[in-house]
Amino acid sequence: MTCISNSSNLNLTIRQVIKKYGLLQNNCYMRSLGQNFIIDESLLDKIVKSALPIDEKDCIIEIGPGPCGLTRSIIKHCNNKLICVEKDTKFKQLHNDIFNNVRFIYDDALNINLSNLTNKRIVIISNLPYNIGNALLTKWLLNDINRIDDITIMLQEEVVDRICAAHNSKQYGKISILSQLLCDVKKLFTASNKVFVPQPKVTSAVIKLTPKNIKIENLNKLTQLLDKCFLFRRKMIYSTLIKSYKQFNKDNINGILSKCNILPQYRPENITPTQYYELVKYL
Repeated sequence: MTCISNSSNLNLTIRQVIKKYGLLQNNCYMRSLGQNFIIDESLLDKIVKSALPIDEKDCIIEIGPGPCGLTRSIIKHCNNKLICVEKDTKFKQLHNDIFNNVRFIYDDALNINLSNLTNKRIVIISNLPYNIGNALLTKWLLNDINRIDDITIMLQEEVVDRICAAHNSKQYGKISILSQLLCDVKKLFTASNKVFVPQPKVTSAVIKLTPKNIKIENLNKLTQLLDKCFLFRRKMIYSTLIKSYKQFNKDNINGILSKCNILPQYRPENITPTQYYELVKYL
């Protein structure tokens, strides 16, 4: 795929692209959009290589391409159709100058169902805007998971650790359960804040999520259950259920918990993803 239309821009480093287009000037840089640009090209290549191999029939989707450092690495290593979603329209000129064969969509990724962008299977490779990373992943898990082959994304390390957290840990929560129920998850590597401009105050990490070949029903009801449970994560599960599901009496609740091998005194963090899934079936 030949996507570079201006060879002079191709020869620029990411740092030089940022400078050429004034992306860090006070009237351009949008901290509210979580804009921290990776300038280490070897790291960008490493992220893309972590997503390989990719079926050539799949469509790659990147969220928040910005100055297109990761975009260039994707093109270098993959021949797939590529769609980039960018909220900030100030990048339009940069994108038009460099690429002629990439589809850019200028919209908030939270407003988009990925399945509506392509009829192909989807692979996601992104350095996600950290302010919406958790919300985006949750949206994909609930709405697009049946169309996705792989997700390779960079997030704050603390968010990646929550996704991978096992039950009985303080980091375990709603995103852990949804991710692990629907996907095989693997934390790949961390990245220092020094590879970004401007430098964030947090360490970042790359995680890969590979959807499981299973059909999960009642996802919306499961998320409602998880919201109820983790709103009061120190309460015993019995107390939460008896207050939230008034159609059941005490004996009903105890019977349901017993069928799921859940003790009434368990707290939300003590219950495995599979047990939550069983629980919502009965509720």
